Amino acid sequence: MGGRGILQGVLPFPHNGRGVGGESILLTLRGQRAFLTGIALGWMLALASAQGWSLRVRGTILEIFYGAGGSTPQYGALHLDSSYFRMNYGPNSSWGTSVILMPAFWSNGRYYQGAPVSWSHRIEGADLVLLLSGSIASLQVNLQVRLLPPRPNELVAYVSASVNGSVPIDNRPGEAFKPVMLSSMHVSSTLWDAQSAYAECSSYAIPSSGWIVYPATSGRLFGLLGGTSAWKPNAPTIEVLLPQPLQITGWVTYSTNPNDDNVGFWAASNQLMHSWSYTLRAAPDRTYRLSGYITLEQYRGNVIGQPITVELRLPGSTTPLRTESVALQLNGYYTLYQVAPGTYDVAFQGAHWLRKVVRNVAVSGCLSGVNASLVNGDVDHDNRIDDADLLAVLFAFGQTGQNLPADLNGDGHVDDADLLIVLFNFGREGE
Repeated sequence: MGGRGILQGVLPFPHNGRGVGGESILLTLRGQRAFLTGIALGWMLALASAQGWSLRVRGTILEIFYGAGGSTPQYGALHLDSSYFRMNYGPNSSWGTSVILMPAFWSNGRYYQGAPVSWSHRIEGADLVLLLSGSIASLQVNLQVRLLPPRPNELVAYVSASVNGSVPIDNRPGEAFKPVMLSSMHVSSTLWDAQSAYAECSSYAIPSSGWIVYPATSGRLFGLLGGTSAWKPNAPTIEVLLPQPLQITGWVTYSTNPNDDNVGFWAASNQLMHSWSYTLRAAPDRTYRLSGYITLEQYRGNVIGQPITVELRLPGSTTPLRTESVALQLNGYYTLYQVAPGTYDVAFQGAHWLRKVVRNVAVSGCLSGVNASLVNGDVDHDNRIDDADLLAVLFAFGQTGQNLPADLNGDGHVDDADLLIVLFNFGREGE
């Protein structure tokens, strides 16, 4: 049953985290961009730029370092012969679960997984961008992996892919075509890189063999939870966030050897996908989903798709830890993914609605019912309703059309009703 997506025949990155043996050179140039390759004594050298990233190729492994404050720890390792990509969350982290960047799939009764990739890179601002290409079966795959500068105990990467070509995809629900797959090890309750699996708000024990989730569940968020076992301390949690739901499941091949990657956990489609994207996160812990309903006061238009800016702040602070725009769903429902455990003040603000803060929201699991009602009338989006908003409605008075900034009630007209909204809420300020 190993063909269900378990690492086979590919040298895994060593679980001790020391990298691959052999001679190597690490070089970082300050103040310039450069790219250098050389082949000698089994090593190839690559050079990044002044933004803190350093790259080194040893054998078939691209090693990724980030330097700050005189220290240059390793944060990533890409197996160029298979596209297995390993991330950690910093100097206190061990190595563990891999992400298979090339797609895996069943075609004409044969399983395809893992393929060599060629690579180049560039620096964009503070980000490292890896440009990868490879072929698997008759598919040509181009990948971009954007690594953000590490934050304390967290490394985030954005992955996008495009595919040229076509292959028939077998009818195998939950495992037909896998745009992203996690590969890890769990051989006993004390020897593991991944102690359990999760998808959306549900957690799943990892069996000694067989399906992790059956039948497959649908979701956007999934991952393998790391931690400390008898095998190693501080294995990272590796998490995937998809832009749209896919089928989530996984398979375990029985093994007693902790050097085997015997766990596969993936997102799957029943059809060949020609493009996809996802977010990768390496951290000590998993994240959760925050949800609720936003009431847009004095609004008659369609709330579906209305953008709401959400800020996560430390309690009592006005400085955002994170800012993200979410689109409202039916009846004003929203979902914010990848919220780490902790206590937050959560701020909500709409296009012409005042900011509302819901305070001391404790997140220790998926949390619903974080609701807010937003006051209408802030045309110029300065978080207060004053003369400027009144003038904006007067200047636009009589206009008709869609998405007019001064059409506060969403009826397609700027008229007395919008003017009354400003007058009714005049003088109010957001939080």
